[in-house]
Amino acid sequence: MEALIAVGLTGNVVQFIQGAGTLIAQANAIRESGSPSSLPGLQRLCKTLTDQAAVLRTRLKACSATLKEEDQNLLDLAAECEEAGTQFITYLESLTSHSSSNLVRTVRTAVKFHSSKHEIDDFVAILDRLRGSLTLATVLAFRTSSESSNDEILAHLKAIQQDHKARDLEETDIRSAVQILTDAVQDQASDRLNAIQHEIQSCLKEINDLRRTVVLEEKSESRENGILRWLDFRQIFWRYESVETAYSKTYEWIYDSPTTRNKWSDFLLHLQQDQSTPYFISGKAGSGKSTLMKFIYDNLRTRTALERWARASELMRLHFFFWDLGTTLQKTHVGMLRALLHTVLDQHPELVPAVFPRLYRNWKPSDADVEPQYVEMKKAFETLIEKSRFLKLAIFTDGIDEFGGDHRDMALFLRSLASPYVKLIVSSRPLNACLDVLAGCPNLRLQELTRPDMDKFVQGELSSNRLMARMMKQFPKRAPELIIDQLNKAEGVFCGSSSLYAYLSTVSRMEILLKSSTLN
Repeated sequence: MEALIAVGLTGNVVQFIQGAGTLIAQANAIRESGSPSSLPGLQRLCKTLTDQAAVLRTRLKACSATLKEEDQNLLDLAAECEEAGTQFITYLESLTSHSSSNLVRTVRTAVKFHSSKHEIDDFVAILDRLRGSLTLATVLAFRTSSESSNDEILAHLKAIQQDHKARDLEETDIRSAVQILTDAVQDQASDRLNAIQHEIQSCLKEINDLRRTVVLEEKSESRENGILRWLDFRQIFWRYESVETAYSKTYEWIYDSPTTRNKWSDFLLHLQQDQSTPYFISGKAGSGKSTLMKFIYDNLRTRTALERWARASELMRLHFFFWDLGTTLQKTHVGMLRALLHTVLDQHPELVPAVFPRLYRNWKPSDADVEPQYVEMKKAFETLIEKSRFLKLAIFTDGIDEFGGDHRDMALFLRSLASPYVKLIVSSRPLNACLDVLAGCPNLRLQELTRPDMDKFVQGELSSNRLMARMMKQFPKRAPELIIDQLNKAEGVFCGSSSLYAYLSTVSRMEILLKSSTLN
């Protein structure tokens, strides 16, 4: 939906959402209590809401030439809601008995009501679908409205305000939401569109919150939540969570300027600037790639640098750690794409209709039983990037070498994602396929840079080791040479705090040497 269409509909949308929430709450209360005494009030409210749906349908139809695929759903739903509302009013009227006796009239109404309460459930379901879809579409339109000028948006907002004043409307929520939108635009200079977008996105929270004021029963789960559950899987973060935390004060060098002796591409500079290529961390098996990837993903300095890159846009950090010993979804294209899509859409459900337009439009609970396929996940992720230009995505992908398919294909796919809106940090063993595809990308070779980290780990662990204390006392000059010898043999293989080769080898040799009288 274009921003100006969304602005023009703002008053109608807020009014409909608020009215729908009231009607749903009242209908549910009547259905649960089993008492038809409040039906006249429900009938009046339904008439008002049906009229509002008709207005929305008319205004959307007038703009149908510029509606996007995901917004056609709104037009269909508005028409469906209008028709269902008319039928529901007829149904409510049929419940009313015209007998002259109050007792007979009450009994007949109650009998009719109890025999067809499902009519209320059906109408409430349609109502909530339109309410939810309108909210998602409106929020998304404002988030992606950078092509509209401030003057045009402001003119539409003022027109809405004047319309409310002329009709002497008393809806505080509507006037408040429109006023916030107007202030957000009017108080900013026309050349500060990014700041305006930030203000508009903030004020739309009030509209979005209205949608959450009434929660339907679990069986009436919204379509966006159904699709999110369809994307989710239990093992989505298992590998990341199982990777050990970096040993104290290790890997800090990655935020420093590269040295002449151990040259690597400046990592902080890559995070802060627009880049058209991924940052490639290569390293031997056991060199600590996953530990480093978790370290930089969690580190505040990474977030700070990425926020400089994102500027006024909202930053989202995503991660996926491949694992060849895990389940199928932990080492495939589909698993990675499902994880990334779920992370973004869970935070921004307004994107669901845009990313999965046909699925969202036709979603039914049984669709959850059909496993997502690679082709539709790849298409959905490409659409996500296209539709989420208000976001800056930083994606950390660990262990391409543990991917269960063609490593070249995965490396090519990841490289294709890098853009001014998407930043990639990837890691892998130095496989020929990855080295070929990622040639020319900023990079570092981990095994050449971890010697200081290994020194810190070994010295830190051995300083409290009882065997080392005995060694230093018995051989004060020669014992340190044993540590250096084992570190040299490790050749940069840094397996983590529980299985460092050099540490284990040193301890093993100490146990043997302490039984002899000489280190020779």
